[in-house]
Amino acid sequence: MSNLTIEDSLGAIYAFPESFWIKDVSWKIRSIARARAYASGGRDTGDGFLDSRVITIEGALRADSLAALETAERLLKVAIIKAGKLRVSDDTVRRYITVKGAMIAESYLGDYRFEKPMTITYLAEFPFWEDDTESPSTVTIGATPTDFTVDNSGSDFLVYPVITITANQAVPVPSVTLKNLSDGGMALIYNDPFFVVGDVVIIDSRAGTVRRNNNNTINYLTTPRFLRLQAGVNNIRYEGANCTIKFAWRKVYL
Repeated sequence: MSNLTIEDSLGAIYAFPESFWIKDVSWKIRSIARARAYASGGRDTGDGFLDSRVITIEGALRADSLAALETAERLLKVAIIKAGKLRVSDDTVRRYITVKGAMIAESYLGDYRFEKPMTITYLAEFPFWEDDTESPSTVTIGATPTDFTVDNSGSDFLVYPVITITANQAVPVPSVTLKNLSDGGMALIYNDPFFVVGDVVIIDSRAGTVRRNNNNTINYLTTPRFLRLQAGVNNIRYEGANCTIKFAWRKVYL
Protein backbone atom coordinates (compact mmCIF):
# COMPACT_ATOMS: atom_id res chain seq x y z
CA MET A 1 0.00 0.00 0.00
CA SER A 2 1.32 3.44 -0.94
CA ASN A 3 1.73 6.01 1.83
CA LEU A 4 1.55 9.03 -0.49
CA THR A 5 -0.16 9.91 -3.74
CA ILE A 6 -0.11 12.97 -5.97
CA GLU A 7 -2.90 13.91 -8.38
CA ASP A 8 -2.21 16.20 -11.32
CA SER A 9 -4.57 18.72 -12.90
CA LEU A 10 -5.93 16.09 -15.30
CA GLY A 11 -6.82 13.70 -12.48
CA ALA A 12 -3.96 11.26 -13.07
CA ILE A 13 -2.75 9.79 -9.76
CA TYR A 14 0.77 8.62 -9.01
CA ALA A 15 1.31 6.37 -5.99
CA PHE A 16 4.72 6.80 -4.39
CA PRO A 17 6.54 3.58 -3.45
CA GLU A 18 5.87 2.45 0.11
CA SER A 19 9.24 3.63 1.39
CA PHE A 20 8.41 7.28 0.62
CA TRP A 21 7.02 9.35 3.46
CA ILE A 22 6.80 12.97 4.53
CA LYS A 23 9.89 13.90 6.53
CA ASP A 24 9.08 17.56 7.19
CA VAL A 25 5.91 19.61 6.80
CA SER A 26 6.72 22.59 8.99
CA TRP A 27 4.75 25.82 8.96
CA LYS A 28 5.11 29.23 10.59
CA ILE A 29 3.09 32.33 11.33
CA ARG A 30 4.34 35.52 9.71
CA SER A 31 6.03 37.49 12.46
CA ILE A 32 8.20 40.57 12.01
CA ALA A 33 9.85 42.04 15.08
CA ARG A 34 10.56 45.77 15.07
CA ALA A 35 12.72 47.39 17.70
CA ARG A 36 10.98 49.78 20.06
CA ALA A 37 12.58 53.21 19.94
CA TYR A 38 14.25 54.20 23.21
CA ALA A 39 12.87 51.14 24.97
CA SER A 40 13.79 47.53 25.47
CA GLY A 41 12.14 44.82 23.43
CA GLY A 42 10.22 45.06 20.21
CA ARG A 43 6.86 44.96 18.49
CA ASP A 44 5.49 42.20 16.30
CA THR A 45 4.23 43.86 13.10
CA GLY A 46 3.41 40.63 11.27
CA ASP A 47 -0.16 40.02 10.12
CA GLY A 48 -0.57 36.69 11.91
CA PHE A 49 -1.23 34.67 8.75
CA LEU A 50 0.73 31.64 7.60
CA ASP A 51 3.63 31.80 5.18
CA SER A 52 3.85 29.42 2.27
CA ARG A 53 5.39 26.16 3.43
CA VAL A 54 7.91 23.61 2.21
CA ILE A 55 7.13 19.89 2.28
CA THR A 56 9.96 17.36 2.21
CA ILE A 57 9.50 13.73 1.19
CA GLU A 58 12.16 11.06 1.60
CA GLY A 59 12.37 7.50 0.39
CA ALA A 60 14.26 5.09 -1.81
CA LEU A 61 13.46 3.55 -5.17
CA ARG A 62 14.17 -0.17 -5.26
CA ALA A 63 13.96 -2.68 -8.10
CA ASP A 64 15.11 -6.13 -9.12
CA SER A 65 17.09 -4.92 -12.11
CA LEU A 66 18.66 -1.79 -13.52
CA ALA A 67 16.02 -1.68 -16.26
CA ALA A 68 13.21 -1.83 -13.70
CA LEU A 69 14.89 0.86 -11.60
CA GLU A 70 15.19 3.08 -14.67
CA THR A 71 11.48 2.66 -15.41
CA ALA A 72 10.46 3.40 -11.82
CA GLU A 73 12.68 6.47 -11.66
CA ARG A 74 11.30 7.95 -14.85
CA LEU A 75 7.71 7.38 -13.72
CA LEU A 76 8.40 9.12 -10.42
CA LYS A 77 10.14 12.12 -12.00
CA VAL A 78 7.42 12.64 -14.60
CA ALA A 79 4.81 12.58 -11.81
CA ILE A 80 6.50 14.95 -9.37
CA ILE A 81 7.48 17.57 -11.93
CA LYS A 82 3.79 18.50 -12.22
CA ALA A 83 1.89 20.56 -9.69
CA GLY A 84 -0.79 18.59 -7.92
CA LYS A 85 -2.72 17.48 -4.86
CA LEU A 86 -0.58 15.58 -2.36
CA ARG A 87 -2.45 13.12 -0.12
CA VAL A 88 -1.47 10.89 2.81
CA SER A 89 -3.08 7.45 2.85
CA ASP A 90 -3.70 7.17 6.58
CA ASP A 91 -5.38 10.56 7.10
CA THR A 92 -8.58 10.01 9.04
CA VAL A 93 -10.02 13.01 7.18
CA ARG A 94 -9.51 12.83 3.43
CA ARG A 95 -7.56 15.98 2.63
CA TYR A 96 -4.91 17.27 0.28
CA ILE A 97 -2.35 20.03 -0.02
CA THR A 98 -1.54 21.57 -3.40
CA VAL A 99 2.18 21.46 -4.16
CA LYS A 100 4.42 22.65 -6.98
CA GLY A 101 8.02 23.54 -7.78
CA ALA A 102 9.47 20.09 -7.10
CA MET A 103 13.16 19.82 -6.33
CA ILE A 104 14.81 16.39 -6.13
CA ALA A 105 18.10 15.26 -4.60
CA GLU A 106 19.21 11.71 -5.30
CA SER A 107 22.22 9.58 -4.48
CA TYR A 108 23.78 6.25 -5.40
CA LEU A 109 24.59 3.61 -2.85
CA GLY A 110 27.35 2.12 -4.96
CA ASP A 111 27.40 -1.37 -3.47
CA TYR A 112 23.70 -1.89 -4.15
CA ARG A 113 22.93 -0.68 -7.66
CA PHE A 114 19.20 -1.46 -7.55
CA GLU A 115 18.36 1.12 -4.88
CA LYS A 116 18.40 4.90 -5.10
CA PRO A 117 17.66 7.14 -2.06
CA MET A 118 15.81 10.36 -2.90
CA THR A 119 14.67 13.56 -1.22
CA ILE A 120 11.85 15.52 -2.86
CA THR A 121 11.06 19.09 -1.82
CA TYR A 122 7.79 20.78 -2.74
CA LEU A 123 6.49 24.32 -2.33
CA ALA A 124 2.93 24.72 -1.00
CA GLU A 125 1.90 28.28 -1.86
CA PHE A 126 -1.38 27.83 0.01
CA PRO A 127 -0.12 26.49 3.34
CA PHE A 128 -3.17 24.51 4.46
CA TRP A 129 -4.38 20.99 3.86
CA GLU A 130 -7.87 21.18 2.34
CA ASP A 131 -10.82 18.86 2.82
CA ASP A 132 -11.52 16.62 -0.16
CA THR A 133 -15.23 17.27 0.35
CA GLU A 134 -16.58 20.73 -0.33
CA SER A 135 -18.85 22.21 2.34
CA PRO A 136 -22.02 23.90 0.99
CA SER A 137 -24.57 26.15 2.67
CA THR A 138 -27.58 27.49 0.77
CA VAL A 139 -30.28 29.95 1.83
CA THR A 140 -33.28 31.29 -0.09
CA ILE A 141 -33.96 34.93 0.72
CA GLY A 142 -37.61 35.84 1.13
CA ALA A 143 -37.28 39.06 3.11
CA THR A 144 -34.65 41.67 3.72
CA PRO A 145 -32.61 42.15 5.77
CA THR A 146 -32.12 38.44 6.50
CA ASP A 147 -29.77 36.90 9.05
CA PHE A 148 -28.53 33.35 8.59
CA THR A 149 -25.57 31.22 9.66
CA VAL A 150 -22.77 29.50 7.78
CA ASP A 151 -21.06 26.79 9.83
CA ASN A 152 -17.32 26.43 9.31
CA SER A 153 -16.84 24.36 12.47
CA GLY A 154 -14.03 21.83 12.23
CA SER A 155 -11.83 24.11 10.18
CA ASP A 156 -8.51 25.09 11.77
CA PHE A 157 -8.43 28.57 10.24
CA LEU A 158 -10.55 31.08 8.37
CA VAL A 159 -11.42 30.37 4.74
CA TYR A 160 -12.40 32.39 1.68
CA PRO A 161 -15.62 30.95 0.20
CA VAL A 162 -17.13 30.93 -3.27
CA ILE A 163 -20.46 32.78 -3.05
CA THR A 164 -23.06 32.09 -5.74
CA ILE A 165 -26.02 34.49 -5.95
CA THR A 166 -28.88 33.45 -8.22
CA ALA A 167 -31.67 35.85 -9.22
CA ASN A 168 -34.35 33.15 -9.22
CA GLN A 169 -37.07 34.84 -7.15
CA ALA A 170 -38.75 36.72 -10.03
CA VAL A 171 -37.04 40.04 -9.20
CA PRO A 172 -33.74 41.64 -10.30
CA VAL A 173 -30.97 41.98 -7.72
CA PRO A 174 -29.29 45.34 -8.40
CA SER A 175 -27.75 45.64 -4.94
CA VAL A 176 -26.19 43.00 -2.68
CA THR A 177 -24.74 43.57 0.78
CA LEU A 178 -23.34 40.65 2.77
CA LYS A 179 -21.90 41.24 6.24
CA ASN A 180 -20.16 38.68 8.39
CA LEU A 181 -21.17 39.76 11.88
CA SER A 182 -18.77 37.14 13.27
CA ASP A 183 -15.84 38.79 11.51
CA GLY A 184 -16.16 42.30 12.90
CA GLY A 185 -19.01 43.16 10.53
CA MET A 186 -16.78 42.86 7.46
CA ALA A 187 -18.99 43.68 4.46
CA LEU A 188 -19.09 42.79 0.80
CA ILE A 189 -21.12 45.14 -1.40
CA TYR A 190 -21.95 44.38 -5.03
CA ASN A 191 -24.02 46.95 -6.95
CA ASP A 192 -24.85 45.74 -10.45
CA PRO A 193 -27.77 47.40 -12.31
CA PHE A 194 -27.65 44.62 -14.92
CA PHE A 195 -28.12 41.76 -12.44
CA VAL A 196 -31.57 40.71 -13.69
CA VAL A 197 -33.89 37.74 -13.28
CA GLY A 198 -32.23 34.48 -14.27
CA ASP A 199 -28.66 35.77 -13.87
CA VAL A 200 -26.03 34.09 -11.70
CA VAL A 201 -23.19 35.97 -10.00
CA ILE A 202 -20.24 33.98 -8.66
CA ILE A 203 -17.93 35.73 -6.21
CA ASP A 204 -14.76 33.71 -5.62
CA SER A 205 -13.29 35.23 -2.49
CA ARG A 206 -10.08 33.22 -2.64
CA ALA A 207 -9.34 33.84 -6.31
CA GLY A 208 -10.49 37.46 -6.06
CA THR A 209 -12.89 37.26 -9.01
CA VAL A 210 -16.50 38.29 -9.67
CA ARG A 211 -18.41 36.95 -12.68
CA ARG A 212 -22.01 37.35 -13.83
CA ASN A 213 -23.03 34.65 -16.31
CA ASN A 214 -19.30 33.96 -16.76
CA ASN A 215 -18.53 37.60 -17.63
CA ASN A 216 -16.12 39.64 -15.52
CA THR A 217 -18.11 42.10 -13.39
CA ILE A 218 -15.62 42.88 -10.63
CA ASN A 219 -16.05 46.58 -11.41
CA TYR A 220 -19.45 46.40 -9.64
CA LEU A 221 -17.82 45.30 -6.40
CA THR A 222 -17.73 48.48 -4.34
CA THR A 223 -15.76 47.16 -1.34
CA PRO A 224 -11.99 46.58 -1.49
CA ARG A 225 -12.26 43.20 0.24
CA PHE A 226 -13.87 39.80 -0.13
CA LEU A 227 -15.92 38.02 2.50
CA ARG A 228 -14.28 35.32 4.61
CA LEU A 229 -15.55 32.70 7.04
CA GLN A 230 -14.03 32.37 10.47
CA ALA A 231 -13.52 28.91 11.97
CA GLY A 232 -16.81 28.09 13.71
CA VAL A 233 -20.32 29.40 13.16
CA ASN A 234 -20.55 32.62 11.15
CA ASN A 235 -23.54 34.95 11.47
CA ILE A 236 -24.26 36.51 8.07
CA ARG A 237 -26.58 39.44 7.34
CA TYR A 238 -27.96 39.96 3.83
CA GLU A 239 -29.49 43.15 2.48
CA GLY A 240 -30.93 43.28 -1.01
CA ALA A 241 -33.63 41.78 -3.21
CA ASN A 242 -34.91 38.22 -2.89
CA CYS A 243 -32.58 35.60 -4.34
CA THR A 244 -30.80 32.35 -3.50
CA ILE A 245 -27.33 32.48 -1.97
CA LYS A 246 -24.94 29.56 -1.79
CA PHE A 247 -21.65 29.50 0.11
CA ALA A 248 -19.15 26.79 -0.84
CA TRP A 249 -15.74 26.21 0.75
CA ARG A 250 -13.32 23.56 1.92
CA LYS A 251 -12.35 23.23 5.55
CA VAL A 252 -8.65 23.74 6.11
CA TYR A 253 -6.24 21.95 8.42
CA LEU A 254 -2.82 22.75 9.76
